[in-house]
Amino acid sequence: MENISILIVEDELLIAHNLARMLKKLNYQVVDIVSSGEAAIEVAGEKKPDLVLMDIVIKGQINGIEAALKIQNQYGIPIIYITAYTDSATIRRARETGAYGFMVKPFKKEQLKGTIEVAMGHHQRVVEMLRLVQINPATSILDCDHFLSLAEKDFQLTVQANRNFSVSTTFSVLMMQVDWSNYTLEADDCLFSRALRDVVIKIASLMLHKLDYIGQLNSGEFIIFSPETSCDEMGVVAAQVRQAIADTPIALLGQRTQLTINIGMASYYSDDSSFEFILKRARQDLEKRKYA
Repeated sequence: MENISILIVEDELLIAHNLARMLKKLNYQVVDIVSSGEAAIEVAGEKKPDLVLMDIVIKGQINGIEAALKIQNQYGIPIIYITAYTDSATIRRARETGAYGFMVKPFKKEQLKGTIEVAMGHHQRVVEMLRLVQINPATSILDCDHFLSLAEKDFQLTVQANRNFSVSTTFSVLMMQVDWSNYTLEADDCLFSRALRDVVIKIASLMLHKLDYIGQLNSGEFIIFSPETSCDEMGVVAAQVRQAIADTPIALLGQRTQLTINIGMASYYSDDSSFEFILKRARQDLEKRKYA
């Protein structure tokens, strides 16, 4: 990807100028260097860069995470964090803003290029997903074909980053399957399906990060794609989803019906050759947990 414009937010000038030189050697355009969160928001609004490289601990009244959240909410510009802080609390807070990547100082030119390539690829997927949702504004859930198409593109981005740029990046999927054995669906199956989608949409809006997306594979099977998420982290999400579903019964014909689901998970492995392999493992994990 060429002609990408980048805003650097870094309060250590030596690091900032070294980063700018590195970016220019990689044929990226540096639109500006700023050292505070307030300046980052102002310049992002004025110059509309394609990407922001954001240090977390910076000058000003707001830190990099707070500035990133404002920039994403106001302008939809993707953020990559550059930081020396790798504690789990900081990473979790940054992830909640919908970060497109993390770079721990110091880093090599190849790692920088790979992280930028992956971030811009993910951003293109998000833009495409939003376009698809706008086509059908009644739901934020993608249909099977569109979900699988986006997931395969994200899979290829992950493969390229790990193989070509030595960037350690991953993703996980969470498959949810309704246990139909607990329900008798006759004349009301369409009403039930609509109610089921409403519940899933509500839960997804609470649980998913900015880069995550959800698809419906069939009438009772849904799947979440979560970039930069390990299987352990997805396990935490799975527990939250189970609890949320337990707390959200379906209202159908004046009665409240408790929803029962089975869950399976899988993460990217370096020897996977297509997204279908991850999908297959998630389904196998679901079946294993179902009968455990």
